[in-house]
Amino acid sequence: MWHYFFSHFVYHLIRWFPKHAANRIIILVLLMVIMLGLLVAQIYVLTLDHSKRWCAQPLFDFLIVSIIETLFMIGFSFLFMIMSPVPDLVKKVYHVFGFINLVIGLASVIITSNSGDCSNSTEVLHILSVILAVFSACAIGFYTILLPFWIMNRIWPSVQTFKNIHEI
Repeated sequence: MWHYFFSHFVYHLIRWFPKHAANRIIILVLLMVIMLGLLVAQIYVLTLDHSKRWCAQPLFDFLIVSIIETLFMIGFSFLFMIMSPVPDLVKKVYHVFGFINLVIGLASVIITSNSGDCSNSTEVLHILSVILAVFSACAIGFYTILLPFWIMNRIWPSVQTFKNIHEI
């Protein structure tokens, strides 16, 4: 779920800066470096020999899924950086990606919480899995708190929100 959160963060962060400002280019480069760093860290753990050792939980499989999700996250983040406004089709596909991320994030949290015995055989993989599970749990908590506000905004769009509160 942290993949969806990070892309969502990029979407909102990039819109704080004017389109052709030097600061926006710096933020674009910084975000791309961070995203590539996240991808390289996961690929590094994937290539370690002891990551392939036996573990009761499918942590290695979830690492592969996380790498695929990271590639999608980079793609969506890049689209959000260069597109303004973002087409509705991209938003709909992105929300499908978010739902898939939710399911995989919940499974990742559950499987990682039951993988204590894997810390001996696949230490680095287990540490990365715990870190990614914590990121996913935090993102799920964040969206659980935001969900009622999104639903309320959809049902009653005329209710005053933070966007137009300064006009009161």
